[in-house]
Amino acid sequence: MSLADDQRAFARMCLDPAPDARDCEQLRAPTARLMVYRNMVRVRLVELVGDAMPRTRDAATPADLAAMMGAFLATRPPLTRYIRDVTPRFVEWLAAHPETLPASLAPWWLDLARYESAVLAMNIANDPTAEGVVDFDMALPVALTTAQKLLRIGWTVHETEIRPVDEKNGLALLVYRDPQRLSIETFVLSPIAGDIYEAWVENPTRSATENVQSVLARHHASAGEVFIESFAELLGDFLDRGVILGSRA
Repeated sequence: MSLADDQRAFARMCLDPAPDARDCEQLRAPTARLMVYRNMVRVRLVELVGDAMPRTRDAATPADLAAMMGAFLATRPPLTRYIRDVTPRFVEWLAAHPETLPASLAPWWLDLARYESAVLAMNIANDPTAEGVVDFDMALPVALTTAQKLLRIGWTVHETEIRPVDEKNGLALLVYRDPQRLSIETFVLSPIAGDIYEAWVENPTRSATENVQSVLARHHASAGEVFIESFAELLGDFLDRGVILGSRA
């Protein structure tokens, strides 16, 4: 057996729902000692998530966090070599499998986890580059910063007081990293502004105008004088905040 085989066996022993006796045999160590390592790895992953999302951790019991991590590891063990990537992937998995959430959690818990995970992701996101970026032009695709993420949330988890929001499709909350201060900021968007921003993210090869027109058509709205004035102000906000870098040539 090679070192790579031993490494894979050790990973399975730590992350699988139950250790396999064949892996323990391959690792040529007492089973009791291997179980200590297994417990250390799994406990450390729960601690890692808690350290990255302290409000989320404090809103759940240790047993609930351990159960959710166990379900995550059983179906989608982390494949990354970077420990920083575990938390966002864990939260993405929970969002895709809400049935795994314990009934004891508050109804806003998952939104809080998604928000704190987004803050972490913005802190570790790569800096944007100017390659291929030109001055902003509505006839070209929008160039967005790499440190941005739009969330649709049903609770005001970005505020001290958590309360439900009234918007039908959830609050459009832009989480981004300020390029000058390097602080993580939030920007609440109106429903139509959120849809436009989402269109820019999901259709990066379409021009800014094409995406705006598609959203207006979906809302049965037109680009009248009031919309043009508010949209110009929104664009200025995005540019000032460093969210829009320019356009893609």
